[in-house]
Amino acid sequence: MNWWKTFADVKQQTRRKTIRQAFRKKLLLLVICAFVITFSISYYMQTLQAEARSKSFLANQLMTMCDRVQAVQKSRAYLKNQLNDDLVSKARVLAKMLVLRPDLMLNKQMLEEACRDYDLAGIRITDATGMIVGCYPEDYVGIFNFSKHPETLKYVPLIKNKEMVIAEEPRVSVDIKSNYSKFVGVARQDQPGIIQLKFSGTSYNKYMEPVSFENLVRGDACGESGAFYILNKDLIVEGATDSSLNGITLKELGLDLPDYHALNGFFMATPKDGVPSLCAFDKHDNYLIVATYPESEVYAKRNSLLFWNGALYFLLFVAVYALVSLLLETSVVKNIFTVNKALDNITHGKLDEKVEVQDYQEFFLLSNSINCTVDALKNAIAETAARLDRELEIARIIQSSSLPNKFPPWPEIQDFDVFADMQMATQVGGDFYDFFLIGEKLGFVIADVSGHGIPAALFMMTARTQIKNHMLEDGDLGEEFARINNLLCTNNEAMMFVTVFAGVLDYKTGLMTCVNAGHNKPLLKKAGLYDWVNPRSGLVMGSMENMKYRPFNIQLEHGDILYIYTDGITEGVNKSGEQFGNDRLQNVLNQTGTDDVKEIIRLVKKEVAEFTAGTEPDDDRTMLVWKWK
Repeated sequence: MNWWKTFADVKQQTRRKTIRQAFRKKLLLLVICAFVITFSISYYMQTLQAEARSKSFLANQLMTMCDRVQAVQKSRAYLKNQLNDDLVSKARVLAKMLVLRPDLMLNKQMLEEACRDYDLAGIRITDATGMIVGCYPEDYVGIFNFSKHPETLKYVPLIKNKEMVIAEEPRVSVDIKSNYSKFVGVARQDQPGIIQLKFSGTSYNKYMEPVSFENLVRGDACGESGAFYILNKDLIVEGATDSSLNGITLKELGLDLPDYHALNGFFMATPKDGVPSLCAFDKHDNYLIVATYPESEVYAKRNSLLFWNGALYFLLFVAVYALVSLLLETSVVKNIFTVNKALDNITHGKLDEKVEVQDYQEFFLLSNSINCTVDALKNAIAETAARLDRELEIARIIQSSSLPNKFPPWPEIQDFDVFADMQMATQVGGDFYDFFLIGEKLGFVIADVSGHGIPAALFMMTARTQIKNHMLEDGDLGEEFARINNLLCTNNEAMMFVTVFAGVLDYKTGLMTCVNAGHNKPLLKKAGLYDWVNPRSGLVMGSMENMKYRPFNIQLEHGDILYIYTDGITEGVNKSGEQFGNDRLQNVLNQTGTDDVKEIIRLVKKEVAEFTAGTEPDDDRTMLVWKWK
């Protein structure tokens, strides 16, 4: 490989080249890829030729079959006429015999011999009223009248018109092969009346079998393994290559036509035999001919040619692919991967990463541009983060200062003590508490807005304002909260909600009226022990309009303490993923041993902090405690 080393040395000594200059001659080799296009065109053209040949073949086959069907139809018509003439002749012979032997119609034995001699299935003879007076083999004498039944009413004119002849088409009942008969009728010559002869279905089939559709196409394949189907106007198969398919419908055969109004055409289908086939049909007034040609036969020659062409094209493509891949790998891909690896590190936060790809002028410029962009991005991120921190700190200060933070809030009122604390999980939060005087009553509220950050803080300010304004009206607490809920639902496209525990305490009598809108159960200390306040008033606020909230009352005794909190207290987790929980909170409160509201909050805050040490809080932690003295 000395020549390659020499080439590399020369390259290093020359100035840096552009990608276009390095690959201009090499890209000429990619013209070989045109062979792939040639193969595709060859495949497409050979496919069209195979389909055209097959359609032409099917059209010729259908044309031939149509000629055969038409010939059979002519033969069928001729045989039917012959049969009709034969039966009419036999009927007229019987009419003359009645002239000579009037007792013939009463002699069962003679009628039986006539049926046997003339190959008939039955004989019926009527009088001038249409009533049967002679019959074989049925016994309808004196019972059946031709003029009283719709199927025989057509024979009544024979009574007056002796030149008239009636020859019916076979009457089908259930089984098309056996359970039907053919009837003819002529006038009696001895006196007014009718002679009707019955020809059996078995004899009829035997007579017409040489010119039946079933016999015409049985075992006659289209190509090597295709098939023909002849269907009547009701689309029922009367003749098929496989005679076991006779009697089924076109849909049951699996050859539903794409257009029932077209007289002929081609379509693809999978017949009952499960072989995908190219199909052709030709429609006439009384019948439909369908021919199927399996795809394996349609594309047999094409596949053989394509196999050898494909093998040649494949070898050529592999050679081109290997060569182009080698060129791209050595000239472009390696450098692109190097740049992408550096960019991947940068997108994952490693902004100190440097791109050092300088083999070509383009990569040299790209590396410098990326490095300069990353440096500018680092500076912009630092400035934005600093500005955002300042703004969030100001928002935190504004939010915190908007909540009551002077304790005791009303030193002149000695009837209760109150203290509150809020720790935000982020710089701004969604929890809030509030308390205010309503005459000689104390209104208080604690709430937790869904979500965190600025959206929660904005929704918190709206909820706090609405709740306080309505509670100051000192009306029915349930009705006030129903109105507040409707206001919070209005234009709430972000679908935020807030859990609320609020109440009004008459600090002169100790009667407390509360509303719990989906908030955590508070704890009430009575007789020295904390226990849960369980009643719920309604759903969270802001989630659904026209909700009702049912307030409930609690009569306090002197010294009772109410502890209210948000779920950031009980849902704080330790390193093992265990929550602080309701039971632990209740135990901590019962073990505090103090009635000082500020000390209670400090002790609970300390216990929660120790329990969650080493983890970041994922929710605001807010507590409100007051004592009625």
